[in-house]
Order: sequence, then structure tokens, then C-alpha cells
Amino acid sequence: MDRAGRLWIGSGQQGVFRVENPSSDRPTFVEITRAQGLSSNLALCLTEDPLGRIYLGTGSGVDRVDPVGGKIRHYTSADGLIRGEIRTVYCDRRGHLWFGGAEGLSRLVPEADPLARAPSIHVSSLQIAGQSLAISELGEPTIEGLVLGPERNHLSIGFVSLGFSLGNGFATSTSS
Repeated sequence: MDRAGRLWIGSGQQGVFRVENPSSDRPTFVEITRAQGLSSNLALCLTEDPLGRIYLGTGSGVDRVDPVGGKIRHYTSADGLIRGEIRTVYCDRRGHLWFGGAEGLSRLVPEADPLARAPSIHVSSLQIAGQSLAISELGEPTIEGLVLGPERNHLSIGFVSLGFSLGNGFATSTSS
């Protein structure tokens, strides 16, 4: 049971089920599987962090499910998590999560997600009255010195925006 009163059930082949109003005469079941974004339909263990997010130990690492927004985040050995199946999970009194498997033990100190920063936008092409201006292949953050007269009033602007994020969740990792 999570702190909102929902029951979570992990399965060996069908991901996880969230049971809304489990004490109701007609509880609602919500299935969360690979189709909804899990890394695996094998859910070996689960726990809740102090922020109300659910963590599933799977055959492919750890999946964090936000019950409110439905967002799923995957943790793997690239984030500092032990390799292999995550067979056990524990949330200690301080709210730290401990994940165990045949390859060792990993600890995660959950934190609120940082606010997403909008990636920068670069102008990738610019046409003025049908004439293309020279633009770097990587795009330009600004275009300086443009003077447009009344006859140069038809603009076509192309732009690109790239965003990169790295996994960086686990504070410590030990192997046995």
C-alpha cells in the first residue's frame, strides 16, 4: 500500500498493477507494462520513496513510476545501479532506497526532480524574399545585423533545438 491508499502488485510477466480504492466493492485496476513505458514486465520487488514515487526492481534495472503523472524513469548500471536483476528493495527510516541483487547492493537517496530547463534554440536556416542567408551547419543562436526593407517582407526561418540529459541517480554502489 502506498501513502495514498493504493495497492501495488508486481507480477512475473505482466508488469505491475495499481489498485485504486482497494477496499471498495468495485476497485479499479490499472495495469502498467512495457506498453506504458516499463523497461520489463518482470516486477520482482517494489517500494515507495518519501516523495510518493514507486520503485520497481526488474530484470532490467529499476523503474520509477510517478503515480500522479504516470512518468516512468529507468535506472541502470549506467546510473550507478548494480548490474542484473534487482531482487529486493528497502526504504530505510531516512528515506534512502536500497536495491539488492546477485551482483551486490546499491543505494539511492531520492530527490525531487529538477525543473526542466528549456534547451537552447538555434536558427538553422533563413530565407528572406526567397534568398537564403549563409547559416552555420550547427545553427546560430542569434542573427545579427539584419535590416529588412518593405520589399523584403517574406521570411522563412528554420530552427533546431537539442536537449541532453545524463543518468546520475545513485549515490553509492558496492559489489560483492
